[in-house]
Amino acid sequence: HVDDWANVMPRAGFSWNPFGWKTTVRGGYGLFHDWFAADLYDQSLRVDGIAQRDLLILSPGYPDPFAGASAVVLPAGVVQIAPDLAMPYVHQFSIGAERTFREAVTVQASYMRHDGRNQLRSINVNAPDEAGVRPRPDVGTITQIESTGRLEVNRLSMNANYRIPSTRTMLGMFYILSSTKNHADNPLSLPADSRKPEAEWAPAAQDVRHRVFTMFNFPLPKGVRANIMSQAQSGLPYTITTGRDDNRDGVSNDRPAGVGRNTERAAWRWDLNARITRGFGFGGERPQTPGGGPMIQRRAGGDGEGGGP
Repeated sequence: HVDDWANVMPRAGFSWNPFGWKTTVRGGYGLFHDWFAADLYDQSLRVDGIAQRDLLILSPGYPDPFAGASAVVLPAGVVQIAPDLAMPYVHQFSIGAERTFREAVTVQASYMRHDGRNQLRSINVNAPDEAGVRPRPDVGTITQIESTGRLEVNRLSMNANYRIPSTRTMLGMFYILSSTKNHADNPLSLPADSRKPEAEWAPAAQDVRHRVFTMFNFPLPKGVRANIMSQAQSGLPYTITTGRDDNRDGVSNDRPAGVGRNTERAAWRWDLNARITRGFGFGGERPQTPGGGPMIQRRAGGDGEGGGP
């Protein structure tokens, strides 16, 4: 359903040991295309104003939304696909290094970058102008799926592990510093002002700047093992809205003047998990053949079906 067939996806990678086997440098680049999901195409077929009607009521009444003193019922809206829709793709680049110290400590660091182009987002191409006039008065909201969005991800990861093989003890720590920006978090999400879609460029809804993971696995008496894990992360972003439809486009996601999308941050979150385990065996050890495999008991007449030797 997308007239875009030239979707070659080349990729390359390397691994280099510049200072012996204890140090490894890895990197790579790839071009990856995404899909035009079936549910988006399904929306464009069903929400056509006839098979499925999407009615929008401005200033609705209560409890009957149609009975408001200033209620305005717009004509049925539609979902359509832009005629020049292209397949989304991402340039991905990564480079990292790993170093082992005395076979007990391993340290890793890596950087990854995503550059997404032709990302799917929606625009209300029937949004009203300053005077409240829509380009097509006979239609309500026209949600047009376009491939005009962008995605940008930068991620720095650092990992350190310490092992004591004699006691099967391991201590690990993992830290991620990342930044994710996009134009829309969902292909059907409409901007606050469809006449200014570029103003939606901002941190993505899943943009967690800091993540810290720790893990401590160690033995206890009587064959018991303990595993303690913790995870901390900075808050997710959110958007301040007026709660009103100030531009009368039918979407109540308008923001105060000068306020962008996802400009605020929630509080940090911290989780701690502890697990204690003990293994038990039943039935004893299986008898072994001289070659080391399990012993197979044969019946007196042979090995069964044919009665052979």
